[in-house]
Amino acid sequence: MKRRQLLAGVGMAAAGSTVFGTGAFTSTTAQRSVSVGVANEENAYLSLDDELPQGRTENASISEDIQSQGNELVLDFNGNNIGGGQGVGKDSIYEFDNIFVIENQGTQPIFVQIDNVDIDGNGAQSGAYLEFYVTGDSNRDRIDGSTQELELPVGTPAYIGARVVTDDSTTLGTFNKGTTVHAQSDSFLGSGTPVSP
Repeated sequence: MKRRQLLAGVGMAAAGSTVFGTGAFTSTTAQRSVSVGVANEENAYLSLDDELPQGRTENASISEDIQSQGNELVLDFNGNNIGGGQGVGKDSIYEFDNIFVIENQGTQPIFVQIDNVDIDGNGAQSGAYLEFYVTGDSNRDRIDGSTQELELPVGTPAYIGARVVTDDSTTLGTFNKGTTVHAQSDSFLGSGTPVSP
């Protein structure tokens, strides 16, 4: 009888340690399947498209979805596609409305900012630089995230314009630069009223 009680007691102790274990681990490696769809710019969750609707095509020749660039949107202000001029002038501010459309094709509202472009190496807000704004915004605030951002609901397009700023010391020539479009579900600024499309 005592042997049965002892075995029952050991069995309960073993069961108790299984029930009350912490399950903590130091590290693990587990291989899983992942499926990622990569789409053209206009079909991505954050769509950047050079195809503008009727009534917004006055500067459509500036943007182009270039196959050789991996179907990325490319902007060209060099004059090859804008009338008879060869580019922007010194000590000037040029605004180009409706150069491309950005659309949230995801599942939740997002906030968007687009980095300014340092054209001549003097900084992204001095010398010669390019900044982006929402066409139709009465203030035409730059949406670089320093003072303003774009709030983009699901399925809503925003028509983006560009402002090119130069000064007296801007060197003549062609400058090939890049920019980055940032999007996230939380505000970049944390407060204030974002620009709406």
